Amino acid sequence: MRTLFFLILLIGGIKMNAQNSQKEPTIYYVGDPMCSWCYGFTKEWSLFVEAHPNAKYTYLMGGLRPDGTESMASLKDFLTEHWHEINLRTGMEFKFDILQNDMVYNTEPACRAVASVKALFPGHTLSFFQRVQKSFYLYNNNPYATATYKSIVADLGLDADAFESMFLSAEGRRLVLQDFQKARELGANGFPTVLVKWGDQYHTLARGYASAQDLTLRLKSIMSKL
Repeated sequence: MRTLFFLILLIGGIKMNAQNSQKEPTIYYVGDPMCSWCYGFTKEWSLFVEAHPNAKYTYLMGGLRPDGTESMASLKDFLTEHWHEINLRTGMEFKFDILQNDMVYNTEPACRAVASVKALFPGHTLSFFQRVQKSFYLYNNNPYATATYKSIVADLGLDADAFESMFLSAEGRRLVLQDFQKARELGANGFPTVLVKWGDQYHTLARGYASAQDLTLRLKSIMSKL
């Protein structure tokens, strides 16, 4: 009887280990659509996602300059140098005209737009995020205008009116603040930050720009030790 009991435990343990080995990790991407290095990371992140289609992905808006007060024009010299550096390293194109603008560099609306899409149309979070990046950096579209985001939502074939209602609501604001809080809890203070969650543990894949190859190697290294 005692032998049978331990045999049952052993078989159960083997089954559980087999199930765990088949599970895919959850990958957390923490960023901001108006973060220039997140924009520079676009190609490498897309390659990484394509290489790991079975992983679960969670996108959190970290808030680079939420409710910022400095104008684009006042940051012109710093941002011009920064954007040129990213262009040279990653090949991502920038349009610099917006740096002449006195518009306040506040990234909260763009983050709120992504948080709203994530809540309403979760399967389109990444595509929307990347289109918002392109809208700002390549076309210099107004990041404060609701129409900027509605147009992207419509182009994706989604309900633009439902998006607008969420984006302009108190719930939309709550959702983005929730993202900011979660990012801080995870220690993601610079963007992009990529983490892998396995069980209750988080492990860092990248803090800042990284190649898809480096991300894959780090993921394999971490997973091999778990």
